[in-house]
Amino acid sequence: MDPLSISASIIALLQITSTVITYLSDVKDGPKELQRIRVEISGVLTILYVLQDQADQAKEGDPFSSTLKSLNVANGPFKQFYTAMECLASILAPVKGWRKGLQALKWPSEKEEIRKILDTIERQKTLFALARQHDHIALSKAIRADVEIMHKRVNEIGLSITNLQVGEGHRNIRQWLFAPDPSSNYNKALKDRYETTGDWFLKTDAYLDWLSSPSSFLWLYGMPGCGKTILSSAIIQRTIAYGRSQTDSVVLYFYFDFNDVEKQNNEKMIRSLIVQLCSQFAKTPQALDLLYSSCMNGERQPEYDALLATLHQMMGHFAETFLIIDALDECLERQELLASIEELASWKDANLRILTTSRRENDIEESMKLLYGDQGKMSIQSVLVRDDIRTFVRGRLRTDPTLKRWQKQPEVQKEIEDTLMDKADGMFRWATCQLDSLKNCMNLSGLRKALASLPRTLNDTYTRILCNIDEDHYRYALRILQWLTYSARPLELAELAEVVAIDVEESPRFNPRNRFPDPRDIFTICSGLISLGEDTLDEWNNRHDGNSVVRLAHFSVKEYLVSNAILQGKANRYSIQEINANVSISNDCIAYLLSFDGLQYLTSQSLTEFPLARYAASYWVQHARVAERDNNFNPSLAIELFLARGNALLNWVRLWNPDQPRNGLDLERSLSTICPPLYYASRVGLYKSVRILLDKGADVNALGGAGTTALLEASYAGHDQVVQILLERGADVNASGGRYSNVLQAASYKGHDQMVQMLLEKRADVSVSSGYHDNALQAASHEGHDRVVQMLLGKGADVNASDGRVGNALQAALHEGHDRVVQMLLGNGADVNASDGRFGNALQAASYKGHGQVVQILLENGADVNISGGWFGNALEAASYKGHGQVVKTLLEKGADVNALGYGNALQAAWSKGHTHVVKMLLQKVADVNTLSENDSDTLQSAI
Repeated sequence: MDPLSISASIIALLQITSTVITYLSDVKDGPKELQRIRVEISGVLTILYVLQDQADQAKEGDPFSSTLKSLNVANGPFKQFYTAMECLASILAPVKGWRKGLQALKWPSEKEEIRKILDTIERQKTLFALARQHDHIALSKAIRADVEIMHKRVNEIGLSITNLQVGEGHRNIRQWLFAPDPSSNYNKALKDRYETTGDWFLKTDAYLDWLSSPSSFLWLYGMPGCGKTILSSAIIQRTIAYGRSQTDSVVLYFYFDFNDVEKQNNEKMIRSLIVQLCSQFAKTPQALDLLYSSCMNGERQPEYDALLATLHQMMGHFAETFLIIDALDECLERQELLASIEELASWKDANLRILTTSRRENDIEESMKLLYGDQGKMSIQSVLVRDDIRTFVRGRLRTDPTLKRWQKQPEVQKEIEDTLMDKADGMFRWATCQLDSLKNCMNLSGLRKALASLPRTLNDTYTRILCNIDEDHYRYALRILQWLTYSARPLELAELAEVVAIDVEESPRFNPRNRFPDPRDIFTICSGLISLGEDTLDEWNNRHDGNSVVRLAHFSVKEYLVSNAILQGKANRYSIQEINANVSISNDCIAYLLSFDGLQYLTSQSLTEFPLARYAASYWVQHARVAERDNNFNPSLAIELFLARGNALLNWVRLWNPDQPRNGLDLERSLSTICPPLYYASRVGLYKSVRILLDKGADVNALGGAGTTALLEASYAGHDQVVQILLERGADVNASGGRYSNVLQAASYKGHDQMVQMLLEKRADVSVSSGYHDNALQAASHEGHDRVVQMLLGKGADVNASDGRVGNALQAALHEGHDRVVQMLLGNGADVNASDGRFGNALQAASYKGHGQVVQILLENGADVNISGGWFGNALEAASYKGHGQVVKTLLEKGADVNALGYGNALQAAWSKGHTHVVKMLLQKVADVNTLSENDSDTLQSAI
């Protein structure tokens, strides 16, 4: 190997090392290993520059030339170092947009990889140093030993690069789909499970039949607190073990969770299942890739039906799929969920086995019965879980630090166990609460008195717990319970602990001196009602692995707090009503943000010192919108924030920008970039604040972000009351600006039919031509909003107006296959053969997209099957290129010219993409094979 190639290798090392150093300079809050890597790489860089100079001066045959060659052998030091740098660059590569700031979330899973890379760097640095010293003998020995040791590691790092790329793709999909991670529920339930809990069920014929029977279904139901979630975790664990012993099986699961709004939604479940399935593939499956690309490569969110179809296709890659869904009754969209389960159960080709758990509630029972009759259900009766509860009680008595005081008195332990077993009646939760209360019994007399007066039901238990809270702690307890009942996401301990230092009636409203010295004191106040757990928190909420999350201890706690039952009892002052709770939470959040009024700059240190800041900034609006349902609600604190003369408003936008809510922190934002308060209030939908700001003289037509008005932003977001107020106060209904150019187009695109009607009544111009969709009719047609389309047509919208890009409303509608809108437009005079847009005409556009039903509608309404123009020349060539066999067949039956020339012809298009089934159809219609190249023609003849 000549010195020139060695010098080129060193230059390549210098380039990638410099790139990594640049990346390292941009990393903040990374693991300590990165600091060591930065030091080591800087040292290596110095050595490499020396080696480069020496390589430039070396001649073939020089002793040093041999030294350099030994560094450049296959899998030698140069190769190992380059591979390590390549892997490190993959980890450190910067991200943009709303993904900015997620880099830190990757460190926990990649620390081990970084340590391995550091080891490689240190090894190669030693070898490079020996080379610089011209110690060829020592270097040769060291290289032989290192190559032998590190050969396997090079392969591992190479594989790591591939895995990182695949992992990054999977992460991007998860971030795009906003899919909640149910593994935190699963891991917590496993942690809470005692020994053999649930084993009784795993031995039943019901479970074994479900496990082994194709397309089977089983619904487990039981009373509140009977241990369904713990049982679910045992089922999932056993099913995963079974799945590993089978060929081509996959196990999916989801926990609906009253404590986490991200896990109370049917569509979120479907998204989570897709993400779980995606992780089973070496690379993103084609169905998911197509979904992603159809949504403008992640710029838009997919429709629910598209998500279901993608899930179905992905399941088709596996021989059998097991799906366990826990706590159906904790889903807020019960009817949608039950409809989804019915749909999933109909996928016989997927060999999907579904097991669900819930309480026995009428709507769930009726739905389950329709699916599988009485054969697909099983009751979790108290007699079945009795032994599990006994195991649990014994375990607590043996391991709980406080209850262990009775360890030397086994007869007392047995007395506790027997008393609880006599009264538990199949309820784990009841037993848990009683054990918690017995921890306060210091002697046998007090213990027996407590055992003799145990509350009979869960509600009685909660009443007693609340009534026993110290009077001095009432305000704290109520606020903590309000926050946990209606928080927009799970709260970390540090966040919730801040609430006790907020009092909106005092000055200052937030006083750090009133914090509890130990945040865990909130568990003393609300003992038995709340719990602490380690949770894996979602990336898009800027929450990190392993944070301590506080939750209500059980679903039954929330049910009791918001029920009518609490109003009738002794603990009625702890009753929590949705609107009142949201008023309180909203005011707490704003009061917290107002405390930053004197802070000119926010830093990462500020956020550490004020842990509730991110939540308060991100969610006060959500709570305020609920609060505004109360006719008597006075948004005085919100107005104070909007009109703050200091830095409170600026700091809110730095923490959470209403214009770009997914972009994360922007602590460098300046006051000059802040929009008018009316714009922000309108965009987030706070109609009472909007009215007050207008009363105080706000300019109703002032421009905000991207040159848009308050009216346009409210219209796009669907805030009817805000739009009505703005229109009443003289907002310009035809003002232009932003992506959708005008108010009517924005509302039409989103399908807000009532708002569109309101705008039309205020004489919004239906003929304005500008913006992303050119006009309101195209925007509504593209999204399939048939009611809006009808309104616009009724007000004289030009059905054939064209912008030359999409074409016209007809092409916009058929682009997504909206056949009802297509028929509506044709019925109102749309020109079926209008020539415009990238596909030239409607028929070519529909043929390219493969919308067979729309193609049929167009042909029935006079579409010219051989009209030319557009990207593909004609409809037949477009359908052939995409391989839409059914559309090709329809076009041929309607007289499409098989040899018509566009950009080539249909046969060339089909053959170039490998659609042999289409090629055969075209040949049957005497397509001219001579239009293919000589090689392609020979290949085709051989295939025939």
